[in-house]
Amino acid sequence: MDKKQVAYVVGGATAWSLLTAILLAVVQHWFGPSVVLPPLPVPPGDKIEQTPPTPTPPTPTVQTKFDPSNAIHKVIMQRGYCSGTIVAHAADSVLRPDKRLWVVSAAHCFGKVGDKVQHQLRDGRTLVGTVCAIDRGADCALVITDPITESFGVVPYTTVASIGSYSVGNPVWHQGFGVHIPGNKEIGKIADLTNQRGQVRYRLSVSQGDSGGGIIHDSTGRLLSPVCCTTQLNAMGDVWGAAPERILHMMATPTDYVDVQPIEMPVVAPDAVPGNNEKQ
Repeated sequence: MDKKQVAYVVGGATAWSLLTAILLAVVQHWFGPSVVLPPLPVPPGDKIEQTPPTPTPPTPTVQTKFDPSNAIHKVIMQRGYCSGTIVAHAADSVLRPDKRLWVVSAAHCFGKVGDKVQHQLRDGRTLVGTVCAIDRGADCALVITDPITESFGVVPYTTVASIGSYSVGNPVWHQGFGVHIPGNKEIGKIADLTNQRGQVRYRLSVSQGDSGGGIIHDSTGRLLSPVCCTTQLNAMGDVWGAAPERILHMMATPTDYVDVQPIEMPVVAPDAVPGNNEKQ
């Protein structure tokens, strides 16, 4: 008998399937292994039931849109409000790996790391955020929002300008929520490159409430700086903001900028009295 045998699986061993397998082996023994018997009907009671595979639901995805104007929004804290800008986590992802968003704003808007704030987009949608890093020198702060879900809708964002992609004289604009003309698009230019404080200087018009709002490179739509300070309110003046390279470094190493100072350790215990520890 040829050693080749055909396994006939029907979900359970029955007399019928066993008989079919024996018959097939005998026929192949006498007439050769190439003989194929026509399929035999499955007797009642031996019907094979197959459960169709459960389709895997598609993974929900958050919709995003490169939209610098709407990426600039109002950041509300307990003592007032500033402006902020939603920026992409990396070149290939708007969301952070934990499904949260980065928001860049100004350090002087916040009291300390850990403060809770509310983000209000131009269309009224809101998010809760937590201040996670502050650089007082360059006046820059990073906020991370709560996780974003598909139900939130389209997320407007921009990206941070790369190092060397801008120069003196380049046109810029900002569109914060200052009290002078809230949401108005103010146009200016780069006046000077990064100084010792890690800030770029602009010629621009800003007002109270614009602090932290994005200063945008006109030709690329990328974030250059958050509004820090100015020499003139409600009119054209010198405006400073953290340089793109400072923002990028903060996003890469946010814990390096945590604005928490260690408590000073006393040199001598408060209740120490000279001579108390001397042996009698």
